[in-house]
Parts: sequence; C-alpha cells; structure tokens
Amino acid sequence: KLSILDENTSLLRAGESCRLLREAGVDVFQKRYIVFFPKFLKMFRFAEPMAGWIPMGAQYLCVGKLKR
Repeated sequence: KLSILDENTSLLRAGESCRLLREAGVDVFQKRYIVFFPKFLKMFRFAEPMAGWIPMGAQYLCVGKLKR
C-alpha cells in the first residue's frame, strides 16, 4: 500500500529531474544512482559508491547550485 505522501504523484527519471533543475536556473554538477541492493543483500552495499554511474539504482540524486 502506498503512503499518503505518494498519492497523486509520479516518478521522475534522473535525466528529467536534472533537466527540471537546469530549467529552474540550477547548475547541476552531479548525478548519481544510489541504493542498488535491498536489505537482504546489504553485504554488497560496499560496492554501491563505485556503481553510481550505472542507471539501475533504486534511487538517484541530482546535485546542483543555484546560478547567481
């Protein structure tokens, strides 16, 4: 069951999120995929920082700085 916070929402791909940030005047300087392994495979999480370029993570982040 979805959380009430998830109702009436849609998922955005990393590229789309970074594009929206750029359109809002943000210089995006990092895009990484994170959280590759579920809890029962947590012994492999040490490898996640090295796999951030692979577009298969369960989550991602786009980091930027507002243009001034």
